[in-house]
Amino acid sequence: MIEAIIIDDELDAINYLQSILREFCPLVEVVGTANTVYNGFIEIKLKEPDLVFLDVELPDGDGFELLKKFDDRKFRVIFCTAHNEHAIRAFKFSAMDYLLKPVDIIELRDAIEKIENSTNQEMRHNDHVLMDNYYHASPTKIAVAVNNGFEYISLDEIIRLEADRSYCNVFLKNGKKMLVSRCLNEFYKLLKGHNFFRVHNSHMINLQHVMKFVRTDGGFVKLSDGSSVPLSRNKKEEFLSVMKEFAIAS
Repeated sequence: MIEAIIIDDELDAINYLQSILREFCPLVEVVGTANTVYNGFIEIKLKEPDLVFLDVELPDGDGFELLKKFDDRKFRVIFCTAHNEHAIRAFKFSAMDYLLKPVDIIELRDAIEKIENSTNQEMRHNDHVLMDNYYHASPTKIAVAVNNGFEYISLDEIIRLEADRSYCNVFLKNGKKMLVSRCLNEFYKLLKGHNFFRVHNSHMINLQHVMKFVRTDGGFVKLSDGSSVPLSRNKKEEFLSVMKEFAIAS
């Protein structure tokens, strides 16, 4: 049995989550609820739950402030949010589980299954990366899935990404090449607008590492690690315009 606490300032949201947990997740028992950061802290201290469903926005602060009160927390967390775009971006970059309100039953089941399979070490590292990404205007690190969990990489360490069927190769400043279980389209959706540009169906580059654009041989881009990446003909004008804006902003 997984003992859980729900922390949310909306009573209807608490009642709805309790009802679908009873019906569809019988292994989860709700042992307490709270509607503020302060009351949530007290409830967690008293009940010592295995899992906390945590609203992002609370009357006296946010869910992240509550987590910061626990130096060595032993409970898992599933965040709940009503379309807070900034928080959602932080969750996605940090590979943290979250649920959009109203909570979808299938997504709820999936989130609980992931929580059951995560380790305490992964949880603590996730906390640090998530906080960093949430409290910065723009995320600074990204979680990439590897064979035995996640690695957390600073965005400025990534030189380029290259599609490899349903996987992706990530090339780093230190010369390391990582094969990760996420396709290039997913990275594109996540990294677009964060100084990354998709120059080709199979290639995405970090604009910070562009050294030279070469017009010959159909056009290609040279990067700081010495690699050359092809530039699609229909991307040429957009790339040059983006690079001009990037150079001015830098």
